[in-house]
Amino acid sequence: AILRLQQLAEANNIQSYVFSAMAFKGRLLFLNREFEQSERLLREGIVNLKDARYDNTRIPFLGRLAELLAAAGRPEEAVLVAEESLDRTRTIGALGMLPDALRIHGTALQSLEGSQSRKAESQFRDAIAVSRQQGALGWELKAVQCLADMLRLQGRSEEAATLLIETLDKFVEGFETEPLRHARALLDQLQATAPGGTKKQVARS
Repeated sequence: AILRLQQLAEANNIQSYVFSAMAFKGRLLFLNREFEQSERLLREGIVNLKDARYDNTRIPFLGRLAELLAAAGRPEEAVLVAEESLDRTRTIGALGMLPDALRIHGTALQSLEGSQSRKAESQFRDAIAVSRQQGALGWELKAVQCLADMLRLQGRSEEAATLLIETLDKFVEGFETEPLRHARALLDQLQATAPGGTKKQVARS
């Protein structure tokens, strides 16, 4: 679908779509852990979408680049790019993108400072709070998973499990989707290591 979008954009000389499709392809390559090619495409897309009128498209790609840099073991760069994404999100008042920009900033800080980073934890908690204010359950789940995994690494599995259950209990559908399956797997891991092994059932269907 992305290749088709890029072909149509090129055929009609719609440059913003061409570079958006390029960056989307970079994101997919990142998910396949093809970091080098992914970074090249993301950076090219970002550079060519630098005009202010494309900020709503460009800023999320900055966040994706920050995630890639963190995953690739380049935390200093990740923090700088994540800060740029967060700053631009706030500057243009793109509140719908704020929860994920906060989460990504937390992820970058964690990659730099480790699982004990108070700054990273604060960013994850801010992302959760803003998500809840907006009723953005998808963003909330992503931020909660990041914080829960961080708490797990700190030996706070019971607290992490409680936090994750609170969010999972809000879902009424989509239980077989990848995000919820991943969250359930994390919850199972947390409950297996929590003191006392207390388990609360969360609806699956």
